[in-house]
Amino acid sequence: MACGAALGSRIPTAVVLFAKHDLAGHPAWTASLAVLRYAGVHIVDPHDGSTSSLEPLSSGTGERVAQTFQWDWVLDLLNVA
Repeated sequence: MACGAALGSRIPTAVVLFAKHDLAGHPAWTASLAVLRYAGVHIVDPHDGSTSSLEPLSSGTGERVAQTFQWDWVLDLLNVA
């Protein structure tokens, strides 16, 4: 199923955004996150699993953040057993 169809069908969806400061600083960033949240998408911070904030990645830290990411953060949001 395409992403747009999944959002329209209200299928539980979570995204983990690995965005650097230059992307997170783009004027469309905040609006895009608002649209996703309005559509019911859970946006997960890859640093700590938070859904209330999203801290951009510092340059050169992506591999470390990926290694410490816990998939339970996403699975718990989606109620996957």
